[in-house]
Amino acid sequence: MLDLISKVEDIPDGASVSESHTFNEESLAAFRDLSGDAAPIHWSDDFAIQKSFQGRIVYGFLIVAPFSKMLGMHLPGPHTVIHSVSYKIHRPVYIGEKITYSLKVSKKVLSVAIVVLELSAKNESGDLVLSGTAQCGFPKESTREV
Repeated sequence: MLDLISKVEDIPDGASVSESHTFNEESLAAFRDLSGDAAPIHWSDDFAIQKSFQGRIVYGFLIVAPFSKMLGMHLPGPHTVIHSVSYKIHRPVYIGEKITYSLKVSKKVLSVAIVVLELSAKNESGDLVLSGTAQCGFPKESTREV
């Protein structure tokens, strides 16, 4: 249902979406290859433990990545573009840890076709690992022929 929203006016106040994701070796390797970041905190358990972690940690920018799919495909959906994302990481995410991501509409600005959403991500223990906001806009329809 939310995938069919084509105008900011159609978004229900307080609408929300949640989904879970578990990061694995393949997702870390793909991110390393894309970003070029091979920091040992992500690849060496010994190094991570020396830095007071339980083991290797997931890349911070990778932790936030599932929100891209949620924003672009579900809420507010494919008729929007992301204008900004602001977030804070509260605790590390470890490989194999299941994270539940949630989006919730907090504000709509009808005059400029923008929606603001609250972002949160929690681990299996219910601990907040990430919080933030995203602002998405509905681009105007083009009058030119394609």
